[in-house]
Amino acid sequence: MSRQIVSCVSVVVVVCLLSGCRPRSPRLPSPAGAVENVGKAPDRKIEKLDFKGAQDAYYYYKAQNNTSSLRKVLERMIQLSTDQQVIRPLLHELADLAYDAGAFEEAVVLYEQYTLMYPGDKDIDYFFFRLVQASERSMPAVERDQTMAKKTLERADAFLARFGDGNRYSSDVRLAREHALLSLISAELGRAAFFLGRYSYTEKKEALLAARSCIKYLNDKLLPRLKNVLGEQEKAAIASVVAPSLFAHSDKSFTNQIAVITKAHDQLASFVAAIIAKEPKLALSHVPW
Repeated sequence: MSRQIVSCVSVVVVVCLLSGCRPRSPRLPSPAGAVENVGKAPDRKIEKLDFKGAQDAYYYYKAQNNTSSLRKVLERMIQLSTDQQVIRPLLHELADLAYDAGAFEEAVVLYEQYTLMYPGDKDIDYFFFRLVQASERSMPAVERDQTMAKKTLERADAFLARFGDGNRYSSDVRLAREHALLSLISAELGRAAFFLGRYSYTEKKEALLAARSCIKYLNDKLLPRLKNVLGEQEKAAIASVVAPSLFAHSDKSFTNQIAVITKAHDQLASFVAAIIAKEPKLALSHVPW
């Protein structure tokens, strides 16, 4: 993947895209008397450099636009420093470089570390926002483990609870929240579809009960969290198809049970597809139903 440092011009573009002001990564001070410090190439492996050698390498790689090596040098400088005020701009720049390079899982760790180390930062909302964004971009396809989607939902909810709807990043955070929630809903629909398919082959009661449990979990735990997306008519429509499936087990006819549960599944899948159609940014990488 191509990696490059964000220039002054591209920062302006990113600012527009983020619907708010993105704080610039603080630059390291130039040595006294230096007019333009371009550093020098390291004479040994980065992991062997002392702080002064790493600082020279930082300026060298910065001038070369070599962000891959720049990230390694920043990691080395952070490793060598015990002064939190020295580490602050290094960690900020390293997190932004990781994000811009598409290393989102690494960026999650770095932004989270920054929020823990510098909770009083004047731009702390930016770092929590980037944490949500990096977390969202780390989410795998919906048929895979959904731990990161759950984390993204938690982080987005925490952001909105702390900074409110009027924050400069709130609209983007709400979008990330809905994306994570729809990913979880789609994954649960995929599980329900799997169990329904299993029942059609095995006719084992356990598979049918598992499919019903998935619908119940959707109804009780996930769908209510779409409160900002659902209108009253949509809530009523969902209730009308979900409610019968929750009591399907009382019907002695398994044919009737599977028909009711399948209808609930299909209606919910259509509902999710309609939401995604309205907002293309919420499109999921794969839908297993």
